[in-house]
Amino acid sequence: MSDYRYLTLIRHAKSSWEYTELADKDRPLAKRGKKSVEKMAAHNHQLLKNVEYFYCSTAERAVQTIELFSRFADIAESKIDFYDALYTFEKTSLIKFIKKSNNQFSSIALVGHNPAFTELVNYFTEDEINNIPTCGLVRLRFDCQDWRDIENVDCRLLYFD
Repeated sequence: MSDYRYLTLIRHAKSSWEYTELADKDRPLAKRGKKSVEKMAAHNHQLLKNVEYFYCSTAERAVQTIELFSRFADIAESKIDFYDALYTFEKTSLIKFIKKSNNQFSSIALVGHNPAFTELVNYFTEDEINNIPTCGLVRLRFDCQDWRDIENVDCRLLYFD
Protein backbone atom coordinates (compact mmCIF):
# COMPACT_ATOMS: atom_id res chain seq x y z
CA MET A 1 0.00 0.00 0.00
CA SER A 2 1.31 3.42 -0.94
CA ASP A 3 2.20 5.94 1.76
CA TYR A 4 0.64 8.61 -0.44
CA ARG A 5 -2.68 9.34 -2.09
CA TYR A 6 -2.55 11.04 -5.48
CA LEU A 7 -5.43 13.18 -6.70
CA THR A 8 -5.59 14.41 -10.27
CA LEU A 9 -8.13 17.09 -11.11
CA ILE A 10 -9.20 17.41 -14.72
CA ARG A 11 -11.35 20.42 -15.42
CA HIS A 12 -13.79 19.84 -18.26
CA ALA A 13 -12.79 21.26 -21.63
CA LYS A 14 -14.27 24.44 -23.11
CA SER A 15 -18.03 24.14 -23.33
CA SER A 16 -20.34 25.53 -25.95
CA TRP A 17 -22.74 28.38 -25.30
CA GLU A 18 -24.27 27.89 -28.75
CA TYR A 19 -27.44 26.24 -27.44
CA THR A 20 -28.94 28.83 -25.10
CA GLU A 21 -32.02 26.68 -24.49
CA LEU A 22 -29.96 23.97 -22.77
CA ALA A 23 -29.66 23.74 -19.00
CA ASP A 24 -26.13 24.30 -17.68
CA LYS A 25 -25.68 20.58 -16.99
CA ASP A 26 -26.57 19.71 -20.59
CA ARG A 27 -24.10 21.99 -22.39
CA PRO A 28 -21.76 20.05 -24.73
CA LEU A 29 -18.13 20.76 -25.56
CA ALA A 30 -17.19 23.41 -28.07
CA LYS A 31 -14.96 22.48 -31.03
CA ARG A 32 -12.08 24.26 -29.30
CA GLY A 33 -12.66 22.11 -26.20
CA LYS A 34 -12.45 18.90 -28.20
CA LYS A 35 -9.14 19.98 -29.75
CA SER A 36 -7.78 20.89 -26.30
CA VAL A 37 -8.53 17.42 -24.95
CA GLU A 38 -6.61 15.80 -27.79
CA LYS A 39 -3.55 17.98 -27.09
CA MET A 40 -3.74 17.58 -23.30
CA ALA A 41 -4.19 13.80 -23.57
CA ALA A 42 -1.07 13.50 -25.73
CA HIS A 43 0.95 15.80 -23.47
CA ASN A 44 -0.16 14.09 -20.23
CA HIS A 45 -0.40 10.50 -21.44
CA GLN A 46 2.00 9.08 -18.82
CA LEU A 47 0.38 10.94 -15.92
CA LEU A 48 -3.05 9.69 -16.98
CA LYS A 49 -1.73 6.11 -17.26
CA ASN A 50 -0.79 6.29 -13.57
CA VAL A 51 -4.36 7.12 -12.49
CA GLU A 52 -6.09 3.98 -11.23
CA TYR A 53 -9.68 5.27 -11.34
CA PHE A 54 -11.55 8.25 -12.79
CA TYR A 55 -14.64 9.78 -11.17
CA CYS A 56 -16.54 12.12 -13.48
CA SER A 57 -19.31 14.67 -13.11
CA THR A 58 -22.53 13.82 -14.93
CA ALA A 59 -22.56 17.19 -16.71
CA GLU A 60 -22.46 16.65 -20.47
CA ARG A 61 -19.27 18.71 -20.92
CA ALA A 62 -17.46 16.62 -18.28
CA VAL A 63 -18.75 13.33 -19.74
CA GLN A 64 -17.56 14.34 -23.22
CA THR A 65 -14.21 15.43 -21.76
CA ILE A 66 -13.47 12.07 -20.12
CA GLU A 67 -14.75 10.16 -23.15
CA LEU A 68 -12.27 12.04 -25.34
CA PHE A 69 -9.45 11.63 -22.81
CA SER A 70 -10.31 7.93 -22.73
CA ARG A 71 -9.96 7.68 -26.50
CA PHE A 72 -6.83 9.82 -26.91
CA ALA A 73 -4.97 8.61 -23.78
CA ASP A 74 -6.10 4.99 -24.01
CA ILE A 75 -7.97 4.95 -20.68
CA ALA A 76 -10.11 1.84 -20.20
CA GLU A 77 -13.82 2.57 -19.80
CA SER A 78 -13.85 0.15 -16.87
CA LYS A 79 -11.73 2.69 -14.95
CA ILE A 80 -14.36 5.48 -15.29
CA ASP A 81 -17.52 6.11 -13.30
CA PHE A 82 -20.00 8.99 -13.28
CA TYR A 83 -21.44 10.72 -10.22
CA ASP A 84 -24.05 13.45 -9.83
CA ALA A 85 -22.22 14.54 -6.67
CA LEU A 86 -19.35 15.79 -8.85
CA TYR A 87 -21.63 18.22 -10.67
CA THR A 88 -20.74 20.77 -8.03
CA PHE A 89 -19.06 24.13 -7.80
CA GLU A 90 -18.31 23.77 -4.05
CA LYS A 91 -14.98 22.52 -2.70
CA THR A 92 -16.65 21.15 0.46
CA SER A 93 -18.73 18.78 -1.67
CA LEU A 94 -15.57 17.59 -3.42
CA ILE A 95 -13.79 17.01 -0.11
CA LYS A 96 -16.69 14.86 1.14
CA PHE A 97 -16.61 12.87 -2.10
CA ILE A 98 -12.83 12.34 -2.01
CA LYS A 99 -12.90 11.21 1.62
CA LYS A 100 -15.32 8.42 0.64
CA SER A 101 -13.08 7.19 -2.18
CA ASN A 102 -12.04 3.57 -2.29
CA ASN A 103 -8.69 3.05 -0.54
CA GLN A 104 -7.85 0.26 -2.94
CA PHE A 105 -6.89 3.15 -5.28
CA SER A 106 -3.92 5.29 -4.27
CA SER A 107 -4.28 7.41 -7.42
CA ILE A 108 -7.64 8.77 -8.54
CA ALA A 109 -8.84 11.55 -10.81
CA LEU A 110 -11.89 13.76 -10.67
CA VAL A 111 -13.33 15.30 -13.83
CA GLY A 112 -15.40 18.33 -13.00
CA HIS A 113 -15.79 22.04 -12.54
CA ASN A 114 -14.57 25.37 -11.31
CA PRO A 115 -14.58 27.23 -9.02
CA ALA A 116 -14.57 24.04 -6.90
CA PHE A 117 -11.33 22.67 -8.38
CA THR A 118 -9.33 25.87 -8.00
CA GLU A 119 -10.65 26.40 -4.46
CA LEU A 120 -9.79 22.80 -3.57
CA VAL A 121 -6.17 23.19 -4.69
CA ASN A 122 -5.83 26.48 -2.81
CA TYR A 123 -7.40 24.95 0.30
CA PHE A 124 -5.00 22.01 0.44
CA THR A 125 -1.75 23.58 -0.75
CA GLU A 126 0.25 26.71 -0.11
CA ASP A 127 0.53 27.28 -3.85
CA GLU A 128 -1.93 29.96 -4.91
CA ILE A 129 -3.58 29.19 -8.24
CA ASN A 130 -5.82 31.92 -9.61
CA ASN A 131 -7.71 29.68 -11.99
CA ILE A 132 -7.52 26.16 -13.37
CA PRO A 133 -8.44 26.80 -17.00
CA THR A 134 -10.76 24.61 -19.02
CA CYS A 135 -9.05 21.29 -19.79
CA GLY A 136 -6.44 22.06 -17.11
CA LEU A 137 -4.86 19.22 -15.11
CA VAL A 138 -3.60 19.39 -11.54
CA ARG A 139 -1.97 16.59 -9.54
CA LEU A 140 -1.82 16.66 -5.75
CA ARG A 141 -0.06 14.30 -3.35
CA PHE A 142 -1.45 13.71 0.13
CA ASP A 143 0.87 12.27 2.79
CA CYS A 144 -1.55 9.56 3.97
CA GLN A 145 -2.74 6.01 3.31
CA ASP A 146 -6.46 6.68 3.71
CA TRP A 147 -8.58 9.11 1.71
CA ARG A 148 -10.48 9.97 4.90
CA ASP A 149 -7.33 11.62 6.29
CA ILE A 150 -6.72 14.17 3.53
CA GLU A 151 -7.63 17.18 5.67
CA ASN A 152 -5.16 16.24 8.41
CA VAL A 153 -1.97 15.73 6.41
CA ASP A 154 0.51 17.57 4.24
CA CYS A 155 -0.51 18.06 0.64
CA ARG A 156 1.81 19.01 -2.18
CA LEU A 157 1.03 20.37 -5.62
CA LEU A 158 3.04 18.11 -7.93
CA TYR A 159 1.86 19.24 -11.34
CA PHE A 160 -0.21 21.93 -13.02
CA ASP A 161 -0.79 22.03 -16.77
